[in-house]
Amino acid sequence: MNAYSLHPSAPPKSDCIFIGRLAHANEQAVYTGSFNRYRVRLTADMLWCSEELYIPLANIESTQIIRKGWLIRRHALEIVYRDPVSRFRSALYLCHISPLGTYQKKRLEKLEQLITQQRQQIIAVPGRDPSHEIIMPHVCEVCGSRDAYLVHYVYMIGAVAFWYRAQRQRVHCPKHMLVEGLCAYAITALTGWLGLSVIVWPITLIQNARTLRPAMGRIAYALPIPPLAGAVFLLGLLFKWWSL
Repeated sequence: MNAYSLHPSAPPKSDCIFIGRLAHANEQAVYTGSFNRYRVRLTADMLWCSEELYIPLANIESTQIIRKGWLIRRHALEIVYRDPVSRFRSALYLCHISPLGTYQKKRLEKLEQLITQQRQQIIAVPGRDPSHEIIMPHVCEVCGSRDAYLVHYVYMIGAVAFWYRAQRQRVHCPKHMLVEGLCAYAITALTGWLGLSVIVWPITLIQNARTLRPAMGRIAYALPIPPLAGAVFLLGLLFKWWSL
C-alpha cells in the first residue's frame, strides 16, 4: 500500500508504554467511520496502529491536539511523520470516541505526552528543518492521486444462521473510493440481511455510508434509508401474511 509499511505483528504488551483503542479521523477531527478501530501500541521506538500502519518514532516530526466544532466539540491527535516507504511527509489523525458517541481527549493527551517524551530521547538529524517542508497527502494506490484517504470497506453477506463479513483497508481518492465503496454497500444492502446478520446489518450499512462521505458529501448519509425502508416493508408483509 502506497503510504504505509507492513509490520508482521503487534509489539508485545511488555514492550509497550501505551495501549489504547483509537479511531481514524480526518484533518477536521471528524471520525471517518472506519469499521476497524486501531489498537494503538506505543513502544520506546515505534507507534504501532495496525499491520498496515506503523510509524518509527524517529520519523515523527510533530504532534498536536486539534480542536474543531462549536456545538459538538471534536478533538483529534495530529501526528506529522516521514513515511517509512514513500519518504513523503504525511499526517495521521486519531480520535477517541466514547460509547455514547462523544469525542474524548484525555487518552489523546496521554498519547501525545508519551510520544513527546520518547521523541526527546531520539537524536535529531543535524541540519534538518522539517518546518520548511510541505506535508504531502496520502497517495491513491490505484491512480496515484494525492487527494486520497485511508478508508475501510466492509462487505457482509448473510446466510440464515451464519454470516460472512470482510474488511478491506485501502488508500483511495474520491473517484476510486466511490467505485469500491458503492460495491461494498450494494453487496451488504442486498445480502447482509439474510439471516441472523440482520442484527448488525443496519450498523454495517451506516458504516459504509460514512466511508463514502468524502466521495459523495452529506448525501452519503441517506444511503442506508432505501434498504432499511425495504426491510421494514418486507417485515410488514410477512407479519400481515402470518396474521391471516
